[in-house]
Amino acid sequence: MNGIKSSVHDIYPDRTYAVISIEKEDGSMIPGFGDKDSESKFFISPLIKGQKPWLVNIASMNGGYRECVIDGVMYRLIECDGIEMFADRGLYLCINSGTFYDIDAFIYDERSGEITPNPDYKGINIIFDLPLDINKADHKKADEYLKELLEPEDDTAGVDHEEPIIDIEKEFENGAVIPESIKEVTFDEKGMAYYEYGGSKVGLSIEHFFKEGETGVWKNTAVFGSDEERILVQIMKDENGVITGRAIKLK
Repeated sequence: MNGIKSSVHDIYPDRTYAVISIEKEDGSMIPGFGDKDSESKFFISPLIKGQKPWLVNIASMNGGYRECVIDGVMYRLIECDGIEMFADRGLYLCINSGTFYDIDAFIYDERSGEITPNPDYKGINIIFDLPLDINKADHKKADEYLKELLEPEDDTAGVDHEEPIIDIEKEFENGAVIPESIKEVTFDEKGMAYYEYGGSKVGLSIEHFFKEGETGVWKNTAVFGSDEERILVQIMKDENGVITGRAIKLK
């Protein structure tokens, strides 16, 4: 994995790391970084059984990735907050086409909490069981983590990280809004919002982003990309309740 730049200073014991390799069945080459071939774009993330995958995934769990293509095979190193504490609940590793989690790619069973591929999805949607040592599970810690993740009381409350945190605001200062990405989100019959750009779709629960009566403020929802390119997705609600999304290329 010499193609993926890293160092011992980038590794933290309380985070989860995994290396995934992807190659084409027909033996043809996967394009390298920067190629516009959409086939080389994948969203890869751990998922937790019993948690809505569009809310709890690598994007919301402070994750990211680095990747390289060697001899036509893609190697991706992903990382996110530690998931061993969920070992007794059931874990998955999902892969779908596009840059973001695509809510159409998988089916979430509200009763059982199981996540399965959608057979009608027109794209790549693969999911693997991710067996971890059940002795490393920590139910109390896991519950506290999910509460903080899904019901944050304050954006800065309780922050006590030894590892460096990505300063999105600093990156945003030199970022550029992609004009053609600005568009209204759509909603399904259950009230779930969707933002689409560049062939990718993000599912969002709006109530997790806006306080009552809050308008005109852009909210960060997810950051994706590699060292070469990072994309920030934001949403904003106007005084009429219309939700607009946009993509920002960070520098």
